[in-house]
Amino acid sequence: MKIQDLSVRFKDNVVYDNFSIDFDNKKITCILGPSGCGKTTLLNVLTNNVKYEGKVLDLEKFAYVFQNSRLIESITVEENLKFVINKEDYFKIDKVLEDLEILDCKQKYPRQLSGGQASRVAIARAIIYDPKIILMDEPFKDLDIVLTKKLLELFRDLIIKNSLGAIYVTHNVDEALSIADRIIVLSKSPANIVLDIDINSDHLDLSSQELNIARQKIYSALSI
Repeated sequence: MKIQDLSVRFKDNVVYDNFSIDFDNKKITCILGPSGCGKTTLLNVLTNNVKYEGKVLDLEKFAYVFQNSRLIESITVEENLKFVINKEDYFKIDKVLEDLEILDCKQKYPRQLSGGQASRVAIARAIIYDPKIILMDEPFKDLDIVLTKKLLELFRDLIIKNSLGAIYVTHNVDEALSIADRIIVLSKSPANIVLDIDINSDHLDLSSQELNIARQKIYSALSI
């Protein structure tokens, strides 16, 4: 999936100017950068939710996980999942809920869920939709560190298990290091790529030498 010669302007604010990037549909790509640099705008370009000039090429079927779960409050978890799939795929529901360790929430309503449970249902909804790539915009922003770490592990396992890709926007460097195959750091707008690195670690030890080196490069890039 590629974006070529992208230009986005909001009145006098030029967010992107002749910007190009490509994504591997089998990898988790994390995008970092200062507030207002255009990280979420990039996702909105891919979903055609913002006016832009340029081209989006080879766009695959995608699912979107937002900062809040956006579950339908009036129906159960099970019905929220049924809402995005065909009847012949209903058998997948128990499996994805089991993988995310929330099978016991199947008949609950969104108001009965904790923040972490709601986030897991949002991930389940994305996975069960059977996309090629999942777009994620700071999905665990309001969760504590311990719960976020657990959800990152579960999400990465599901991405690998289902041979998916993801584009994951975050402000948190360690969050990116915990999940990414590739990390891109954007500059202030108009955004350019100031760092593009592959992460080959197993992601389990954030104090490893490799991730410490990557962390230093990321913080240096963020200060530009």
